[in-house]
Amino acid sequence: MQSLEIMHRDLKPQNLLLDDKFNIKFIDFGDAKKESEPPFEDEDTGTVSESADTENENSFLSDMIEESKEMTKGRRGTFVGTVNYLAPEMIQDCISTCSSDLWALGCIIFKMLTGKVPFPGTNITTVYPLILARKIEWPKDKPLDPNAKDLIEKLLTLVP
Repeated sequence: MQSLEIMHRDLKPQNLLLDDKFNIKFIDFGDAKKESEPPFEDEDTGTVSESADTENENSFLSDMIEESKEMTKGRRGTFVGTVNYLAPEMIQDCISTCSSDLWALGCIIFKMLTGKVPFPGTNITTVYPLILARKIEWPKDKPLDPNAKDLIEKLLTLVP
């Protein structure tokens, strides 16, 4: 049996549900793709969703988002995802792979255990530098279980 590698490309807690037996169910496959699939026809500029309310964006942030969209034109990848869960390769090269979903999984596990995202902020000018430098804000008041921290460390790797 051949395995089919599908990238969700927008994994975040809001896209995970539990059924009545507490099995995890993934939802919102609007940005999902097969790993070998070329960009969708309508993906010439891409989109990025932010976890904060974007109605009050200043013009600098708007310019940054437009610049990010402009970067994706003519590229094999498409800029999609939620700012706090984006993998470095998506930010740098607009490329997502199954490794990008593993990065997002590391962010989700971190949030499940701490109640916070590992790269906090509400806009790309704050969050992108933290992700690209892999500057994780580990909790100081309540240390994580060493096994959980090790798993997160291995999922949040800069080189996919």
